[in-house]
Amino acid sequence: MRILVIAEDLRVSGTSEGQVSRSFIYNLNRHPEVNSVDLLYFKCNDENHELEKLNIQNIWIYLTPKVGGIILSFLEKVCHKAFGKSLIDNFKIEWMKKKLRSIDFSLFDRIFVRSTGQSFLTIRACSILKGFEKKTVLYFHDPYPFFWDPGYHGKLTKIGINAFLEMRALIHRGFICTTPSNNLSRDLSFLYGTNKPFLTIPHQFVPEVFNFPEKVFLDDVEDKIVIMYHGAIQLGRTIEPFLEAFRLLIEEKKLFKDKVLLILRIKDGAKFSFRKKYEHISNIRFLEQVSAGYAYKEVSQYSHVNLILEPSGYYSNILVGKAPLLASLNHHIFVLGPDDSELKNLLVNKNLFANSSSVDDIKTKLKLVLEEILINDKVYLDPFNEYFSLSNFFSSLDKVLSK
Repeated sequence: MRILVIAEDLRVSGTSEGQVSRSFIYNLNRHPEVNSVDLLYFKCNDENHELEKLNIQNIWIYLTPKVGGIILSFLEKVCHKAFGKSLIDNFKIEWMKKKLRSIDFSLFDRIFVRSTGQSFLTIRACSILKGFEKKTVLYFHDPYPFFWDPGYHGKLTKIGINAFLEMRALIHRGFICTTPSNNLSRDLSFLYGTNKPFLTIPHQFVPEVFNFPEKVFLDDVEDKIVIMYHGAIQLGRTIEPFLEAFRLLIEEKKLFKDKVLLILRIKDGAKFSFRKKYEHISNIRFLEQVSAGYAYKEVSQYSHVNLILEPSGYYSNILVGKAPLLASLNHHIFVLGPDDSELKNLLVNKNLFANSSSVDDIKTKLKLVLEEILINDKVYLDPFNEYFSLSNFFSSLDKVLSK
């Protein structure tokens, strides 16, 4: 089969979508039925995205235009309120459509379309693919429109309603639709009222598509059990209950005080009020954020427990992009999220999950994990039981390729 991938984000750092999209393309090329993979890339900036690592045959690269300014910002707000439309999004979509018209889509057996961010520009631009719906695969990384994201707590606006109607009309033309999450696939199938289910293709992580430093170094972590978190805290995520539970544990148990270290590299970490509350505790270190390659090397080299934050609240239907990366290490992970969540359902050991808002639940579960590491001398197992494996990826992909 000859495959075309249309993508918006293949950056090597600073974005989980870039990481999982790069890994998806690489593993797609490894599928037994795939002969070649071509790429049409709407590049967001002029940095080096190291596309040579993706093992693709032909590449079309278009640098997405930057639009802005005071006048345009004013007109954008007017369009939001008056028409329920985004002037900036519409400009970019029309620009993308013009580039897409230069491609002969009849040459390909499957067309995979991967968007990023909250606007799903590339998917919306693919409305021009008339006659190719049955072989075009739309990938929804998050709920769309953004109003349906469990981490969003704003009002439903005219722009949200129009976005829903636009996407519903697109989906009902017969495109193949996928998400990385079982919950999200179910929710979007119901939301858009389609007679065909959204299929699930789990996120992937492939080290070969990244550059890693040969060695990283952390002071004074030898003989410590290291808990780590690298990333942002946004869209309803919270970490303060975990910090409080960790503080209580090290105060109550001297062995934890002596042996356990928490290292946090949080994006824009200085702006969060909890940092001042906990940075004086010697077992907690707030460090600067680092590149994706450095972060991977650091967690693989030093961590024993890696934190994953899902959106708080009552429900999470997303699959966070760092899950397959951390699963590949075969280290312990500790998931903080709502009681009803995608990752909780995937975990083999439910003690690796705690309600992100409950200090008591976090404290109880974290104590069990730390005690297990101390007793078993840091023995690890894949927490997701091969869910992110290449064989499971191929199995999920087969359902799409056979359509």
